[in-house]
Amino acid sequence: MARFIVALVFALSATGCIKDEVTASGKCDMEKIRSENQAKLTISQGVYGTVELITGDCMPSTGGPTRCFRCPAKRTVQLYEYTNVTQAVRSANPPYFWERFNTQKLAEVEADEKGFFEISIGPGKYSLVSIEDGKIYVDVYDPAGGINPVVVQSNKALKVNLAVDKAFH
Repeated sequence: MARFIVALVFALSATGCIKDEVTASGKCDMEKIRSENQAKLTISQGVYGTVELITGDCMPSTGGPTRCFRCPAKRTVQLYEYTNVTQAVRSANPPYFWERFNTQKLAEVEADEKGFFEISIGPGKYSLVSIEDGKIYVDVYDPAGGINPVVVQSNKALKVNLAVDKAFH
């Protein structure tokens, strides 16, 4: 039992969970973290949210506890002009990773230790991504091949949570 507790504490610290944000099941309390992050919002127009790292075995199962963990992640977040897959260079392990976009990068910010980020930007359609292992990470595309599109409206802050799914690939 002591080994299990030590392993659990190590696993949680490796995924970035903070002790007060870990539930009895050993998972990060993402609802609480997202709520706390919402309170950090300072922009009135642009995009903001929480970067979340998903790890473990997230496959559906019958019976037994899940070993799927979702915790905040400190990552680089980049905002580009709206980018289509034809305007980007794939990495050796698609479809999640890209080497670069051939469109203009408009902003780059670091999410904090609770995954919070915000970018003040004018109205328009953009591509919002996170950086994972030195590559552009994307798991959302629109029907036209747009890479993680976000639409910012006048005088509105758009909430977008970015998930980096290490359990999936």
